[in-house]
Amino acid sequence: KEFSEETKQHFKKKEKSKAARDNSAQIAAGFINIVAKAAGIILILIAFSFLLALISGFWFMPFGFHFTHGIFHFSFPEILTTIFSSGQWINATMIALAILVGIPIFWILFAGIQLLFDIKNPSKYLGVITLILWLAAIATLGLATARGFKNFASYTEGRAEYVLTDSQWPNLYIQLDTDKIKNEAIYWKTVRFGGRSIGWQETHDRRFGNPELIILESKNNDMVLKVTKASRGSSPSQAGRNVSNIEYTFLQKDSLLILDPVFYFDKDDGWRNQNVILELKIPKDKIAVLDKKVRNHLNVRSSSKLNIIDQ
Repeated sequence: KEFSEETKQHFKKKEKSKAARDNSAQIAAGFINIVAKAAGIILILIAFSFLLALISGFWFMPFGFHFTHGIFHFSFPEILTTIFSSGQWINATMIALAILVGIPIFWILFAGIQLLFDIKNPSKYLGVITLILWLAAIATLGLATARGFKNFASYTEGRAEYVLTDSQWPNLYIQLDTDKIKNEAIYWKTVRFGGRSIGWQETHDRRFGNPELIILESKNNDMVLKVTKASRGSSPSQAGRNVSNIEYTFLQKDSLLILDPVFYFDKDDGWRNQNVILELKIPKDKIAVLDKKVRNHLNVRSSSKLNIIDQ
């Protein structure tokens, strides 16, 4: 049975419409495939960038953040040595951090490879294994964090007061030991926690920090320098040992007070928030003249009632 001409035209239009739809679908599929491959390349590049940053930060070179209250110029092993004194905890934390960061990087890389080469989904066991490892890394970091907090559980201070010789001059000149400033410049590795910083050299067994200087009015017209050394530790006795290991010196020559720009403590003690506070009490009629390097190296605070000049 032959179809009418009108019916034949109708079928031809339907065939053309179907061909047009198929052609559009192929174009869309091709475009989606191109976008998927481009996304795969981008994911692979991102994964490799994160991987290089992870490897360099963990094992090769320090990198850092630079802002007002934060940490700058560090590598992860150096940070961990300031918190943990045990090599086992340092290694466990390093491994846990590598797994915690490495597994997401692995899946980003794998997703990029899947998109680029049209690879099917992996075995479900791979996802389960990586999830277990990732959760184990979180648990290990939780234990390490608890251990780290334990190292700061106790706080101890040690104080000593020194009566300074009151010269006939109306001014008290306060300077820093310039030789030790030069030596401090050699200490290129620095870790900053908030407003404090510590630093060290690879060839030295001690670290240093910058003390605080507080200038107050003396109540009895005596010039007194009170040196307070403070530290935390896992126990009161450990905090006390950390305090006893803090080294700080100063020198007075007539109307000149020479302060050390840094205090030192043993590298094996780790960072336990060691600090030195210098509380200088001077008579109200005495003029304190600060060398410009004093404010550059020390955290200086003073009473508004005193006459203090920056030179």
